[in-house]
Amino acid sequence: MARATANAVDRSTGANDTILFIPRVARLLGRLVVDPRVPRRAKLKLAGAAAYLALPISIIGTDNHPLLGWLDDLVILLKVLRGLVDDAGEEVLRDNWSGPRAQLDRLVRALRKGDDALNSLVAKIKRALIGDFAPDTRTSMA
Repeated sequence: MARATANAVDRSTGANDTILFIPRVARLLGRLVVDPRVPRRAKLKLAGAAAYLALPISIIGTDNHPLLGWLDDLVILLKVLRGLVDDAGEEVLRDNWSGPRAQLDRLVRALRKGDDALNSLVAKIKRALIGDFAPDTRTSMA
């Protein structure tokens, strides 16, 4: 009986952590904006991203491409949050995080992996469009 109760508590705690994840991220961002240890540049990027996401316009229109229309929002959010993690530092993030440490660690890992994947994709697209073109810096003596 005690085991069943413990499993139920574990599941409800996990569900609560999942439900509270978005509000915790929002609270983290709000705390980081007022934390003096976070560079002003990072705060300005966050404010710019928030303004862009709040605007009804989009670089990729949602009328013709409903799912792709959110892609620019996702890319901007990913890049700004990853930059915020790097600029603020993990200690500052931990100090301002209100949830379980493991959840913050997963968030930071996901931001890093997402940004790395995005950078890899952009590099592949560049190579496909312009090739491995690199100006030849060697001079011919012939």
